[in-house]
Amino acid sequence: MSDDAATFDAELMAGQIEERLRSASPGKWKVAGDGSDYKVRSNGLDVCTCWAGESDAEFIANAPADIEWLLQEIEDLEEEIQEMPGPSRCVRIVRASTCAGLGA
Repeated sequence: MSDDAATFDAELMAGQIEERLRSASPGKWKVAGDGSDYKVRSNGLDVCTCWAGESDAEFIANAPADIEWLLQEIEDLEEEIQEMPGPSRCVRIVRASTCAGLGA
């Protein structure tokens, strides 16, 4: 295991992701394009221009809503894990954890 992996802090990372999400252009992102370039727009303003194609622009446009959903899913799963009894809490899907003191 590398030092980076050993010091990875999932809560810190989730907080940084949430901050970037809150700092991004507000509103629903939508794609507008003419076949040669595609703009991702929010509240009438261009967020970015994507020349790689419509599917990439759609991916970018959906990223804020997708990330928000994923962060909520992580939070919900973490709550479920915390409600599990003793050693069952050692089953960590979202983040690494030590099971010291839980009898595992």
